[in-house]
Amino acid sequence: MVYIKDYWRPKGGEKESEIYQSLEEKNVPNIPRFYCGNDMCHEVHRNNVPQEVYETVPQPKTHSVIYYQMVLI
Repeated sequence: MVYIKDYWRPKGGEKESEIYQSLEEKNVPNIPRFYCGNDMCHEVHRNNVPQEVYETVPQPKTHSVIYYQMVLI
């Protein structure tokens, strides 16, 4: 059985694959093994705030996220 997982992580955040690899090194039972994975793209997103609020806020808050895909077996 193969699992393909994707998610958005904050820029600078730990990759989930590193967590799986650490668990495997510690011989944690009953977890899938990390096979491969990598960052796919990088985007900057604006918080979900109505446009009329942005007119009163000097600089809208943004956050940068990275799309990551990995395969677990």
